Amino acid sequence: MQKFNLAIDVSKIQKDRLRKNSFTTKDGEVTQTLCDIVVVPLKERKLIKQGDGWNMYKSGFAVEKGTKEETTNILGDAMEFESTQAPDLPDSPTDEIDSSEIPF
Repeated sequence: MQKFNLAIDVSKIQKDRLRKNSFTTKDGEVTQTLCDIVVVPLKERKLIKQGDGWNMYKSGFAVEKGTKEETTNILGDAMEFESTQAPDLPDSPTDEIDSSEIPF
């Protein structure tokens, strides 16, 4: 599974694009303020920073959902972290496998 970290500047969200959603739960009435956001992937991810055993890549950006005719704000970047160290694998068994012990 690929995982992205999003950092969104909420001050850039246009107030007219916010929508309210209300519903009732067992605890009472709940009202949410929502904004539809789309993550646009880059054609090729870009290396932003390297550390000891990891790389940070910019792999996309987040924008407000809108039509092609509407202007939308870029709200933030989609970042991806990747380990450059080989994973520690458990030691393989050194005992010989006796085929007579296999039940099939």
